[in-house]
Amino acid sequence: MSICVRMRSEGYIVTTAGDGAAALICARDSRPDVVLLDLGLPCDGGMSVMERLHGIETLENVPVIILSGQEPVESREKALAAGASGYLQKPPTDIELIATVKAVL
Repeated sequence: MSICVRMRSEGYIVTTAGDGAAALICARDSRPDVVLLDLGLPCDGGMSVMERLHGIETLENVPVIILSGQEPVESREKALAAGASGYLQKPPTDIELIATVKAVL
């Protein structure tokens, strides 16, 4: 089950973006309660997008959960040090996904 489908099945409203620029616009326009952000996002990697999100006054306190297929120990440490509220190794299980979202909210 995709992350979007799983989140919707739990009652969350989901908005998606295909690249970093679109993610910033989408977040600014929708003011999400939480952002799930892929480190490998095209046109601005996930870390850059997270830093820019935290620089927008209305989004600075929105928790960001990083999803990554990269080497888990190094990418987790970098993500958390950069201000991520949570980290999930791809592909996360449904239980990990929902538990992490609930924990940061």
